[in-house]
Amino acid sequence: MKKTYHIITIGCQMNKSDSERMANFLEELGYETTEEKYKADLVIINTCGVRQLAEDRIYGFVPRIKKENPKVKIVITGCLSGRTDVQRRMNDYVDLWLLTKDMTKLAEFLNKADKRELPDSYLKIKPKYDSTFSALVPIGNGCDNFCTYCVVPHARGREVYRPAEDIINEVKELVGKGYKEIILIAQNVNSYESIINYELSITNKGNGRKINKKINFAELIRLVNDIPGNFWIRFATSHPKDMSDELIKALAECEKACHHIHLPVQAGDDEILARMNRKYTVEHCGLSWRKQKAVRRISEVGQRGKFRYDIHRQIQPTARYGCAENERRRFQAGEEKSRIGFD
Repeated sequence: MKKTYHIITIGCQMNKSDSERMANFLEELGYETTEEKYKADLVIINTCGVRQLAEDRIYGFVPRIKKENPKVKIVITGCLSGRTDVQRRMNDYVDLWLLTKDMTKLAEFLNKADKRELPDSYLKIKPKYDSTFSALVPIGNGCDNFCTYCVVPHARGREVYRPAEDIINEVKELVGKGYKEIILIAQNVNSYESIINYELSITNKGNGRKINKKINFAELIRLVNDIPGNFWIRFATSHPKDMSDELIKALAECEKACHHIHLPVQAGDDEILARMNRKYTVEHCGLSWRKQKAVRRISEVGQRGKFRYDIHRQIQPTARYGCAENERRRFQAGEEKSRIGFD
């Protein structure tokens, strides 16, 4: 009888995509999935450390799972897996703390390593997609921006991007299976870079464009757009400082790219943006929005921390520069305040 696994995913699209890869990897090791987390042989919690509420969830249900099923093996992965404070608090309940990039170490932990050949990157593991219509395709992992309120660079590490040929091949396979929505994801998609120094075959006939240079996200969008088939392209998440004219032009000209941009502006005040280490100004965002006339525009403006500014000042740029929509979220002032350092 096969052993069973259950994966609990908390957080962003990247975590969801990572869990899809983990699921297929476990099934290649001989495990099968179960919806019964209290009866599974292995429970993996893919964690999020961006918000306190997401972190607090594991403090509740991990001990409960262990109490209900003392023989279960519990693995913590995702953004909290490298946090020493979390490890000290939960070490009595957790059997393995697993960094996402070390996903293949599951084979050794489960005594399934034997002589099988393991990929050198977890992103080369084929995913078990949750949907037959829409697919998350990671183009990289990590972040180099180090915003003062954000834990992601510390939890995920520095930016590492997938080779363009791996991304293209994954998308081609998905389109061949009838997928209609391709979502390119990373912590910061529009800082993507890859070196291509051979003929990249876009069509199945092998007559792809010949490339021998470093390509960026705008060029990757064009390469994905060139893949034959009836599908559309989305991406998340962007950083305003990297929203280049070249990318805006590519989105306008690529017929498969959805005319939708998720742009987390974070604040409508230059002083706050500087203290957040966001590396752009309100005017920079305004100029970018004006250039996006060819696409429908959407931005997200968040008020983080206990700021001494009227919220209308924060959302003013979206009205000034003609955004289609804006979204305002409330954060726990005390917790965010401690991360940012405002008084």
